[in-house]
Amino acid sequence: MKKEKEIVEPILTDVDTIELNRHIHIIRIWLLPLLEKVKIEFLKLGLGQLTNEYLEDILHNNTRLIREELGKQIKKETQSRFLENEALSQANILLGKLNTAIQEIYSPELSANEFPVLLDFISVDETGNVVLAEEGLERLRDMHSTFCITEGGLELLDAHKKAAEALNHFYQMGKANLSEDTRDLKDLFYFDPEGNLIPTFQDYDLFQYARKKRN
Repeated sequence: MKKEKEIVEPILTDVDTIELNRHIHIIRIWLLPLLEKVKIEFLKLGLGQLTNEYLEDILHNNTRLIREELGKQIKKETQSRFLENEALSQANILLGKLNTAIQEIYSPELSANEFPVLLDFISVDETGNVVLAEEGLERLRDMHSTFCITEGGLELLDAHKKAAEALNHFYQMGKANLSEDTRDLKDLFYFDPEGNLIPTFQDYDLFQYARKKRN
C-alpha cells in the first residue's frame, strides 16, 4: 500500500516589503479617496448602502447589476409609461456621473495588469465605507511573499539555516580578525577536487580569540 505523503506546512521565506508598501500607499492614498467619490455617486441612485456586491459590479462588471436593480426599482415605483421614461432619463444622468467617477480611478501610473489586482484587495465594511480591511491587507502581503512549500525545498531551507548558524558561530568567535563585508565570506571557503566546500587556510592561533584563551 502506497504511503500517503504528509501535508507540508508552508514556510515564509521572504516578503517584498518595497512592493508591498508601494501598493499599500497606492490603495490608501490614491484608490480609496477616488472610490469614496464613486460611493457618493452610487448613493445618489437610491439603491441603498454600498455593498461588496455592488462594489464588485462597479469595478469588474461595468455596473450591469446596478443598471438591472435600478430598472426594477423604476418599474416598481412609477405608475405610467411617461413617468417611467422620465425616471429612466434621470437615472441615465446619474449613471453617467457614476461612470465618470469610475473612470477617474484609472491611471497611467498602473499597468493594465496591476490595476485590477489591487482592486481585489479593497472591500466595503459594515458601515458602507470602502476600505483596505485587515483581511485584504493580509492577502496583499501574501501576494508579495515567497513561501517554501515542497519537502525538498524545506530540507534545503533547514540545511541553509544550519549552515548560517555554524558560520555565525565561527564569525562571532573570530570577527576581530575577519572582514565585516559579507562579500568577503567567500574567502573563508573553497571547493576541493571532489566538489566539497572546505575551509581556506587560517592561522587560527594568531586570532585574537585564541590569544585571549591563552592569557
